[in-house]
Amino acid sequence: MWEDYSDAHISDEYLKYCKELNCHVTFNRSFVKESAAIVHYDRTLNPNDLPPRKRQPHQHYVFFLMESAHYVSPIAFNLLQKDYYTLTMSFRRDSDIYSPFGYLKLRNPPLKTSQSTWLSIAVSKRKMIVWAASFCGTASQRELFVAELQKYVKVDVYGDCGPLKCPKTTLINMQYTKCEKMFKKNYKFYIAFENSACKDFVTEKIFNRVESHMVPIVPKRSFYEPLLPEGSFIAADDFESPKELADYIYYLNSNLTAYVEYYKWKDYYESIPFPGGFHMGMCQLCGRLRADADIGAIYPTESATDIRKWYIGRSDCIPSYGKSLIGD
Repeated sequence: MWEDYSDAHISDEYLKYCKELNCHVTFNRSFVKESAAIVHYDRTLNPNDLPPRKRQPHQHYVFFLMESAHYVSPIAFNLLQKDYYTLTMSFRRDSDIYSPFGYLKLRNPPLKTSQSTWLSIAVSKRKMIVWAASFCGTASQRELFVAELQKYVKVDVYGDCGPLKCPKTTLINMQYTKCEKMFKKNYKFYIAFENSACKDFVTEKIFNRVESHMVPIVPKRSFYEPLLPEGSFIAADDFESPKELADYIYYLNSNLTAYVEYYKWKDYYESIPFPGGFHMGMCQLCGRLRADADIGAIYPTESATDIRKWYIGRSDCIPSYGKSLIGD
């Protein structure tokens, strides 16, 4: 690793599920020439501290990023030649190495939770909607959608975008904070809009909150259907307006039998939250490096050949999507 990823503190711990492949993570740059891959996290790249422009013939240079196309560093696009990277690694399913924020795993056998159990959980929740956000003024303009929704239904807003406060969280400790425990106990729904409305950009919040028995309200059905089961979320774009969505929330709040239908998929899937998806990505990368070890010369993949074209041009991001959901 040329630099660390956020507060994840990447180490061999992230390879614990594929120890048989015998890969190791190091930040020691004395091993640069002999390493099978150098992984660059785009958001923390320093233009004055880049890896060697010329890689070793046996090496992969991996473009690694877990931010949407709206929040990328210009370094990879402006300072590096098109064929600098050889592999891509991100939350996007069309990456060479798929490293999601989390994922769902099929239960075998499934659970058999009784209707009375689901209803008892729902009855204990006395509040409707919560939204926790630390970043306002977003590319998705989610804050505009929430402001409009608040005209018709109460939304408790925590963090920098509202009056209620919670301590800052990290990728690792989010689900263990006092606020998250309070959300889990009290709320039936939560706003699950990301800072960007982009293909596959579903962050750790969704996967960390599965066990909270809160139903996520997401912006766009087509972005979430490939990643979450039918009946596990409410999509804002299924409704003509925020008012129509609010009316549906009121209906579910007063009809708990209908509300708990959004719980039942949990009998069939379990959530593997962060860093589980990253473990998967690191093991997939390790397997790829082992498979390529005997090839000799390494060449860029299609996505890595032109990072700008792939990451920006094929991102399927929709600017100001939250505003578009408000209507005229």
